[in-house]
Amino acid sequence: MRPSALSAGTYFGRPEDARASGALGLCRTRYAPLQRLPEHAHDEPYLCLALTGSFAERSQGREFEVVPGTVVLHRAGETHADRFGPAPASCLNVSFPRAWRERLGAWIDAGPALYAPRAALGEIGARLAREFEAPDEASELALEGLTLELLAFFTRREHGRERRAPPWMPALCERLRQGERPSLLTLASEAGVHPATLVRAFRRQHGCSPGEYARRARLARAMTLLRASDAPLSEVALRTGFADQSHLTRALRAAVGLAPAAYRRATRGSAAGA
Repeated sequence: MRPSALSAGTYFGRPEDARASGALGLCRTRYAPLQRLPEHAHDEPYLCLALTGSFAERSQGREFEVVPGTVVLHRAGETHADRFGPAPASCLNVSFPRAWRERLGAWIDAGPALYAPRAALGEIGARLAREFEAPDEASELALEGLTLELLAFFTRREHGRERRAPPWMPALCERLRQGERPSLLTLASEAGVHPATLVRAFRRQHGCSPGEYARRARLARAMTLLRASDAPLSEVALRTGFADQSHLTRALRAAVGLAPAAYRRATRGSAAGA
């Protein structure tokens, strides 16, 4: 079955407060707990800012965990599917007209989705959301300026990836995703670069530090284990690299608003009803 194709400014979920601000189109959408979106694409590129809740997005053969503060750039025709967590979720979507896209260049219209974590763009995203929620006479200018800041980040990241992606980056990321915890000095020595060089290159490529990347990967492993096993919560915490169960509880509450036991019950309820 071919993926759904959504026209410009159209999104799955329940649209709320869709409006134009100058040349931009903004729309807040809400999603029910455990809602699933089929594989789909959009006719035009847009920015998606996660406001509340969390969801897993499958794109480019990988699954990305999206939490509040994450910003995603979806390009035209790029396909993805979404699985929402056990708490209600909402997103703010920003579409831009052809004149903006012509000014930005061809990179904005084609290619894979780009994900920026909360650590990279959370502050700008929060300001964008505040301007949308409480507009005044200066909000149109503010919204355009903040949108340009978000796009500038993705432009630099995309072009930096094309020109300067170091050959040691894939292996380093895989080590971090697998839960290894080598020191920064060890990683830099293995890569053959200075630690400061490694951190700069990593942030340019991923929008966060190696430590932040490792923490997100650790939490993603724990969430998978909670959904897929009956292991005691203390065991889940230790197997995924947390100091103890309370450490896991704090991290999961901050990400999705639920403690591990509640997250497991909610996601198991989804599986049972599928």
